[in-house]
Amino acid sequence: MIMQGRLRARSSQAKKEQQNSNNMSRSIMMRKYGLDEAQVHIEANTLLEPNNFIPSWETGDEEKKEVSNALRKLRLKYDAIHKFVVEKEEELEQLKKGVEKAAQEEIKVEMETSGTNQETEIAKQELEVVTERHDFEKMYQEQYRHMLDRMKKDLIAL
Repeated sequence: MIMQGRLRARSSQAKKEQQNSNNMSRSIMMRKYGLDEAQVHIEANTLLEPNNFIPSWETGDEEKKEVSNALRKLRLKYDAIHKFVVEKEEELEQLKKGVEKAAQEEIKVEMETSGTNQETEIAKQELEVVTERHDFEKMYQEQYRHMLDRMKKDLIAL
């Protein structure tokens, strides 16, 4: 039991020594980099403080010029892009009108050719009818001639 007490005392002493060495190395590093452990907050002067005196900032001339130049450049860029967009939209409208016009012309040509196609089909049908009639009449004429020739031969033979 006494041994355990001594071991505990030694381990707690070792822990304290290690913490001290850690704190020591930390303080060395803090000093090395110019950091003070005691000082927590450093107040710094900013441009927004009312006691700050900057003549060009108070009058705002330089800043106004810079902002004005930046806005002017942005406006020029916007105008150039807007002009490009308007040109492309006009080109698109022209293309749409061209497509619509071509579609109307196609419909018109289709109507015209479909009428001629129908007329052609009707003419072909009429030609077939006339051809059949002609062939029939030609056959009838051949029969009539044949009968006449036969009658002549019969009369001669009589």
